[in-house]
Amino acid sequence: MPVTVFEFTQSALDKIQVPTKEEKISKFRDLIERNLLLIISYTGFRRFYLVINIGGIYHKIKIGTSPDLTVAEARKKIQQLKRDIARGINPMDERRKVNKERREKREKRLKLKNELTFGQVHVKYTEYSSLYHKSWKIMA
Repeated sequence: MPVTVFEFTQSALDKIQVPTKEEKISKFRDLIERNLLLIISYTGFRRFYLVINIGGIYHKIKIGTSPDLTVAEARKKIQQLKRDIARGINPMDERRKVNKERREKREKRLKLKNELTFGQVHVKYTEYSSLYHKSWKIMA
């Protein structure tokens, strides 16, 4: 899939045609900020990405969506991320760390939901014993 290179302006981005379902996506790269990539899907969804090689590994980092983020804001975000990378901070490591913390919190919350209280165990046991034991009323 070829990448079209031109200077991003808001009016130029608004004029870009949405690709057909057969083409699936269209890729565009900015002339001013070479690491800025715009991908448009056939559904009309537009996303800005930072494409960069960090430590020999190619990364495509999502910056934001086109209607919510202007070209100038996307360029500023990319410049900030590139400064962080120059300082030795990998933005992908930061995102992985945040996602891991979110996942751990969610798992902890789900564990608490799945634990039964004594009252719930009593009700379940009463239902079980009423089916399999004749003397369930005495047990309860």
